[in-house]
Amino acid sequence: MAPLAEMTANGQDEALLNDGPSLQDAFKQFRNRKRQQQRQVPTKELRRRAAERRAADPAGDKARLRSKFIAKCLESVGVPYAERYHKPGDALYGLKEYLDCCALFRKALRQLRPDFGFDIGPWNQAYLFATLPRKLELSEVRPGDLLFVEGTYFKGRKKQQKGNIVHVEMFLGAELGSGPESTLASRDHWGCVSVQDSFKYVSPWYEITALHWRSLDDWLEGRCDPVALPDCFQGHDPYGEKAQRVGKKSVFDDEGADDVDDEAIAAAAAKLKV
Repeated sequence: MAPLAEMTANGQDEALLNDGPSLQDAFKQFRNRKRQQQRQVPTKELRRRAAERRAADPAGDKARLRSKFIAKCLESVGVPYAERYHKPGDALYGLKEYLDCCALFRKALRQLRPDFGFDIGPWNQAYLFATLPRKLELSEVRPGDLLFVEGTYFKGRKKQQKGNIVHVEMFLGAELGSGPESTLASRDHWGCVSVQDSFKYVSPWYEITALHWRSLDDWLEGRCDPVALPDCFQGHDPYGEKAQRVGKKSVFDDEGADDVDDEAIAAAAAKLKV
């Protein structure tokens, strides 16, 4: 089936017409992505190569990949959160790239696809949380481990996030960051990816109810299964063993960190005096 017919058959045309780029632009992006995927080494083969590399030096490979992942994420410092929080004429409006909290880490995972040996799925921070089940205490956290924030939105969303996971950051600490509580995050909706002095903050969007530290080790060991929320994320095989099923949303876009309405944006802007 041709790509456009495939999208229509899966109910994608309505979503495309309602929001985002024009149908022609979206189709062009879809076609380019398909071509890029065809040029890529199959995931199944990358997984085999990564497994051989890990088997030769398990501890060394984990340390190397952890450092490489941190470095790749740090390359995104200065990339703004999202275009919708800016107006024409603003310095951060109309740029080629925007990264919210989950897109920051999805990008690095995709860039390091041959190293990890799997394909990360398109969902947001709740999905990333589900794929990293190893719990840590703050005293156990190492640079590169992730912090998932649980919270409830004040307003602006019809439903809460899966597992109430609203945000994700990377721990840097004093070794790589600006202090012992330092993180790398795309936290400021009107700002950019940046090194934060502390993981402790007050959000204008949601009430923080819990912090969850998670080890990066599952990814470093080649696993990317949403075991923490197994019923929520289906239709994606990170290992290239099964045919992929297109979901309800547009095949063009990854899921964003949030989907708040204009009223919530205005309320948050007022709190922050943006």
